[in-house]
Amino acid sequence: MKKIFIFIFTLLAYNPNSFAQSVFGDTLSVFYETHNFHTDTAFRNIIVDTSMSNVWQIGNTHKRFNSLDTGSRGIMTDTTGNYGTNINSAFVLDIPATTFNMIIKVWHKFNTTRNKDGGIIEYSSDSGATWQNIFDCGTYQFPTINSYGIADTLFNGTHGFSGISDSPNTLTYIQFMNCIGVGPMHSTTTGCSFPMFVTLHLQLRFRFLSDSIADNNAGWKIDSIKIGTPGCTPGYVHTVPSNDNFKPSPNPSSNGIFNLPTFKELEGANIEVYDVTGRLVTRTHYTTSLDLSLQKSGVYFYKVFNESFDLRGKLVVE
Repeated sequence: MKKIFIFIFTLLAYNPNSFAQSVFGDTLSVFYETHNFHTDTAFRNIIVDTSMSNVWQIGNTHKRFNSLDTGSRGIMTDTTGNYGTNINSAFVLDIPATTFNMIIKVWHKFNTTRNKDGGIIEYSSDSGATWQNIFDCGTYQFPTINSYGIADTLFNGTHGFSGISDSPNTLTYIQFMNCIGVGPMHSTTTGCSFPMFVTLHLQLRFRFLSDSIADNNAGWKIDSIKIGTPGCTPGYVHTVPSNDNFKPSPNPSSNGIFNLPTFKELEGANIEVYDVTGRLVTRTHYTTSLDLSLQKSGVYFYKVFNESFDLRGKLVVE
């Protein structure tokens, strides 16, 4: 009985990719620039900050960032060794002037000592004279998905990514709202401002920090960055899958047939179903219909996953 309880708790446990999530204008976006560190060999607008002690390298990693990492190519905190102590190192993505409501997608993974060492994303709209943590501007002005929250602090109190990302890749969305009717001129955070009604020349800085205590962890790796914009589309909201809005129906099911939601983000995903003992009942590609009609009546647990999402919940067959 104890093993069954542990399995159920693990399957339904908190997952950082399972927040209620929405992003403005995403399905209307035109993504005009991609930095794919998996395949590209030349990179426009990527600048290593030489004012800091650099640890960032582009290449194939010879270490694992999580249990699902296969050692692929990316830009990371050293391709071979684990990160050291007292690191303050960054690279900058220079984004040429573009239109309104810019969306940034970042595929990345991290393996650090939680709430001690980690990575932060900062922006500058004044050519690097000043930098602001994206967290400090609030989620109304800078909506984010799968980013760090109020409890995600590093050793110096800065908010950032830390711990171990549990998906092959975490997909983080950031949107810079500067269109009439969509975002405010200033956030409520003192010192955080953002120009409205103008095209933007932005810079994003990916900065890694570590404290003075040595750890045996891999660090931070960015696999790909995609930049796009929906232009001015105030009021449009695109919802992406989360445990809150992923609702199989009917549930309970009298015949074992469940209808699953349609999300474009889940194209190519897989679904696994387990019984209460932890036995794998079925594993298949994700579709909008799940057939458990040959299974006994009872409680089952599903897991829907791909590189960006990991959704979990309960199914009941009557």
